[in-house]
Order: sequence, then C-alpha cells, then structure tokens
Amino acid sequence: MPKPYDVTTKVLVETDPVAWLRFLGLPGQTAYRKFGLPVLSAVVLLRPEADGPAIQGKVEYGQMRFGCQVVRLWQKPADELLAGPLALLPLAPIGDVTPESLPGVVRRMGERIDAEASRSESADLWTATSLLMGLRYDSGLIAQVLRGVRNMRESSTYQVILEEGRAEGLAEGLAEGLADEARHMLLMVGSRRLGEPDDRTKAAIDVIGSRETLEALTMRALDVENWRDLQVPGCD
Repeated sequence: MPKPYDVTTKVLVETDPVAWLRFLGLPGQTAYRKFGLPVLSAVVLLRPEADGPAIQGKVEYGQMRFGCQVVRLWQKPADELLAGPLALLPLAPIGDVTPESLPGVVRRMGERIDAEASRSESADLWTATSLLMGLRYDSGLIAQVLRGVRNMRESSTYQVILEEGRAEGLAEGLAEGLADEARHMLLMVGSRRLGEPDDRTKAAIDVIGSRETLEALTMRALDVENWRDLQVPGCD
C-alpha cells in the first residue's frame, strides 16, 4: 500500500513535470504523457535505508532486462535543490544536509516560498516538506525547525505528525490525523486532474475513515479521467 511520502512525491511530479525532467538531467522543453515515445526509467531513492547492493540501475523480469537511472537524494547538494523550481524545494531537507545545517535550509526554503508561492501552494509545499522530513529526522527536530513557518496548513494532521510522529502503533488520534492528510491529498490531486468534485463526491470522501483507502484512491486518480471512473465508495 502506498505510503504518505509516495503520494507526496507523485503530487510534486504532477505539479511541475518539466522540473523533474530537468532534475533527472533530461531535456525539459516539453513533458509528454502519451504512449509511442521513448521511455527512460528512473528510481529516486529518498533515504539511505532504501539503498542496497541490488540497486545498480538494472532490473530483470525473466528474459526481459531494463536499465534505469538511480538518483540517491541524500547525495544531492541542498544548494542545488534550493535553487531549483518550487516543486523540488520539499526535497532539500532530505538532500545532502546535516542536522546542524537543517534550520538554514528551511529558512532559505521559506524565503523562496514566501516570495514565489501562493497561499495554497505554500501550504502544500510545507505539508510535503513535513512528510518527507519524517523519512530522515525525528518528530522533535521537525517540530523545532518548522515552528513558526508562515502559511503552514493548520490541520490536525500537521499537529499530530509534528508532536507525536508516525511510528508504527501510534494512538487512534494519529491514525485519524493521517486519514485527514490522505483526504486532503486526494482532493488536491483529484481537483487538479479531474476538476472540482461535486457535493455528493465530497460528502462520500468526507466519511471515508481509512487512510489506506484514501491513498489508494489518490493513486488511482493519477490514471482515470473523471470522478465517476475513480469509483469513490458511496458514489455508486
């Protein structure tokens, strides 16, 4: 089942696919999403724990062999990510950054977001940042460096993530908070790709309490053409 950071990175790619093409060292004049074009596979590893001897840029399925580009994010200089497009800024804190330099990285992120992003974009970027930082830093440090960030979305999800973390076996309040985050992500991705949902669809989404179901719907929203094809429970 997709994790919150899986959905988060997919949303960032959808926000600015050209920026991600350039991040991978590819021509970024145009981004295509249709068949019939050459394909380059890329794997972006978000933390060292995801790495291993088996990840060498080659994948085999029986007689089929594929090559892929491997990007180890923790080896990417923070300055490079901070100087890039807004859609890449949430990656900066988990780039080549030490805990001591993290406050400075977040401060520079804030300067760019305040100057270039709308209020809604700012909220989404900071939410993505807080989720991705959870891959590398403990909740106490995250709370410390993000304290006072302007335009941070005031939600139960954010407060729970920062104050209690997301370790396995968290209390019921955290599960509810993560469901709220997943619901927000579904509505954000769905609205961008499928248009604004009608009242019936919104009401059906509001009563879904399973984070896993909400994340699965968000993943499916990247592939369908309308809200009806998404098949939200309760909208049959």
